[in-house]
Amino acid sequence: MIIGLLTLAYLLSFVDRQILALLIEPIKADLAIDDLRFSFLTGLAFSVFFAIAGLPLGWASDTFRRNRVIGAGILCWSIATIGSGLADSYGHIFLARILVGVGEAALTPAAYSLLADVIAPAMLGRAIAVFSMGSQFGAATAYLLGGALIATLSRNGVHVPLMDGMAVWKQLFVIVGLPGLILAPAVLFFVRDPRQAPRAGRISLGTAWRSLGNQRHFLFSHYAGFTALAATFFSIMAWLPAVLGRRLGLDPSHLGWTAGLLVLFCCPLGTLSAGWIADRLSTTHGRQGPFRAALLGMAVMAPAMLIVILAGSGPWLIFGLGLALFVAPWPLVHATMTLQTAVPPRLRAQVTALFLLIANLIGQTGGVSLVALLTDKAFDDPAMAHLSLALVCLLALLLAYLPIRRAQRLSGDNQHD
Repeated sequence: MIIGLLTLAYLLSFVDRQILALLIEPIKADLAIDDLRFSFLTGLAFSVFFAIAGLPLGWASDTFRRNRVIGAGILCWSIATIGSGLADSYGHIFLARILVGVGEAALTPAAYSLLADVIAPAMLGRAIAVFSMGSQFGAATAYLLGGALIATLSRNGVHVPLMDGMAVWKQLFVIVGLPGLILAPAVLFFVRDPRQAPRAGRISLGTAWRSLGNQRHFLFSHYAGFTALAATFFSIMAWLPAVLGRRLGLDPSHLGWTAGLLVLFCCPLGTLSAGWIADRLSTTHGRQGPFRAALLGMAVMAPAMLIVILAGSGPWLIFGLGLALFVAPWPLVHATMTLQTAVPPRLRAQVTALFLLIANLIGQTGGVSLVALLTDKAFDDPAMAHLSLALVCLLALLLAYLPIRRAQRLSGDNQHD
């Protein structure tokens, strides 16, 4: 029940988050903005405040009942998603996306900490993988459902109560935001936290960081390497619809089906593989298992990006993007798996929140916006988004390699038993 509801919450969070990527062209047209300003809605507005809010919410998750923290977050991001549909200017939608980020920041640190308390260590990698699949199913749902809704709402004679006269993209935000108003109370009532009372002796993030001692060297390398790898996931998920639409000439409804089926087929299969491989390698290589799995994923991502560069358009582009989508979620599984066993239980959520802060500030904001910057300024051609995406991902792999190897070496001395 707990894994199911947490995975559903993660699914819904990614529907509300990822629906924006499907609507890039109509939003740009209505608000008269370019790729770079649009990227700020995904990067700066969402991820910066997602990251900043994660620290106090991570502390709250280490202190209070985690189901309450998660339920409040779901309510916040759902209302803000509805608000995105009611926005009438770039500033208004920017503010709404900030609040979506703040709400979603409550989910992952609390959920990872909760799973580590209720799942046996030998199964933790697969449990985290199942939970992480919620993000991919959510992205796929955003694309598939979004594409179908766009096609339906665009037909003459179709009217949604209370939304007559609203642009289709605005109606879509309102519709996908409504289910969270039901899920929030369900989490409060049906997700039971084994911690039944607030923790005594609350520990601030600064105190927690100082108490980690030599583990800090491990965490520095861990954060640096997995943040760079996370940039590949965030960039691919943010720009997949734009790359497909511009290279294949797809309209929004067909684009939704194509992107949705790619994500639905490749990402969950890749995420389950990431958890299974990490668990198997952990049995033979101990604490270095998840890092070996992460390096294997990097070895697959590099040729996938080269295929994207060389393919241009057509079936090879689909194959390259599909292969990249298969391994793109791996770093999030391996990063969170190693963190849950690297620090004392009462610090898990805060240490995870700090990782998510860094990963989002640098990985999501930097990666997503760097793709747009290359497309707008270096190539000055929207059709070159695939090349920008591939170059950013290859750069991220280069930056990640040495820190991941160092964290792998340090992992044997810094795991919390």
